[in-house]
Amino acid sequence: MEEKNNLSESASIKLTLDNIKGVIGLKSITFLLDGRPLKPIPLGGSEIIKVSSGKHTIQTILKASSFVTFFITITRSSTILSLNCAPNTQVAVVASYNRTWGNIEVKQVANT
Repeated sequence: MEEKNNLSESASIKLTLDNIKGVIGLKSITFLLDGRPLKPIPLGGSEIIKVSSGKHTIQTILKASSFVTFFITITRSSTILSLNCAPNTQVAVVASYNRTWGNIEVKQVANT
C-alpha cells in the first residue's frame, strides 16, 4: 500500500525560456521531458509541467538557419539535464541561448 501512495505523489517542473534577442534565423526551440517533446513555450515565457515524483530529464532542441545555410535547417540539442523531483515540490529550469557556442544551455535554478 505504501508503494501505491508513492506512485500517486506528484511534483512539477517550471520551464522558462529566456527572451533570446538578435538570433537570426531562429525557427523553434522545443523542450523535451524524458525525451518527449512538450508544447512550445514562447521566448521569455514559462510553463509549469506536472510530473510524477522521481527522476526526469530535460533537454532542448534548437532549429535555425543562417544566411549561409538559408535553405538548410540546423538542429542543435542541448546537453541533458537530470532532475530529481521530490513529491509535492516544484523544480525550476531555465534555458538560455549561449552566443559563444550557438546553442541552448539548460540549468536548474532556485525556484522563484
